Amino acid sequence: MKNLSFANVKIYEGSSCNNARMIDPSTRDISAILGEINENDIKFETENSIVTIKPEIYPNPATNVINVDLAQSSAEAAQISIIDMYGKVIRQHNSINEYNVALDIADLTAGIYLVKVENGGETTVEKVVVN
Repeated sequence: MKNLSFANVKIYEGSSCNNARMIDPSTRDISAILGEINENDIKFETENSIVTIKPEIYPNPATNVINVDLAQSSAEAAQISIIDMYGKVIRQHNSINEYNVALDIADLTAGIYLVKVENGGETTVEKVVVN
């Protein structure tokens, strides 16, 4: 992992944008939290912009619903697709100002699918098993 240094950075913790809270590094050791961050999950931009964490897609495996938590900075407009292993788009959801999207998959045949999230010029694709 690369060594990164920051000045005037605010660090938040939480499982989604809705329950994130800022950590005060003067009162709490943040090295454990920073140690859990994978550099592939973070996008660093120019000064005065925010760090964007890739969308969280869960549960996996899934049965009835797939949840997609979008990073707050990129939730303005997102397109979420469920794609079968043949490349066919099975479901598509256009999200505007939604931070948490629940996709109904109860009628999908058991198997492996791809969940593709396009937002803010970024694309994330994750494999999801449907039981």
